[in-house]
Amino acid sequence: MRSRSRSTRVRHPLPIADALPIPCERIREGKPRSGGWVRQGFTLVEMIVATVLLAVGVLGALAAFSSSTRAARIADQIQTAGLLGQRKLTEIETQSQFQNSSGSQQGSFDDYPGFRWQSDIQSTPYQYLYRVSVAIQWGEGGDAHERDFVTYMVDTQSEQQNSSSGSSGGTGSSGGG
Repeated sequence: MRSRSRSTRVRHPLPIADALPIPCERIREGKPRSGGWVRQGFTLVEMIVATVLLAVGVLGALAAFSSSTRAARIADQIQTAGLLGQRKLTEIETQSQFQNSSGSQQGSFDDYPGFRWQSDIQSTPYQYLYRVSVAIQWGEGGDAHERDFVTYMVDTQSEQQNSSSGSSGGTGSSGGG
């Protein structure tokens, strides 16, 4: 006796093909259906919607790129202004002649074109203590920027000169007799 071979058909757990109104083969092959051809591809409206969505996405990405480039440029300028302000404060501190240089001064940086500085040294109620402010400016017109730096410095040179000339060799007590 011969055994019959059974054809085993594997069924998909979700009968997707059974739910379609026409067999899948007809959709893929594009064979005619009752009343006309089976639709293949996208309609013009679908293509227009997809193109508009793609254009909005590309424009958004370009705007984000432009914004990040501008932010990086501004951050670089602010960092440069900070370093130049620190450099100018160090120059003022090393000069250490506050009594002669009190008031306002201004200038520019030869190695950083477009950056300018303005310093203001003011005396305080305390002897040998001075308020030093430095403003770093860059840009012109509506694109002008400024960063201010303020610190207090002690004029150690004047303090040392006055302490050495006005000191006495005694213990500070006066004795009579």
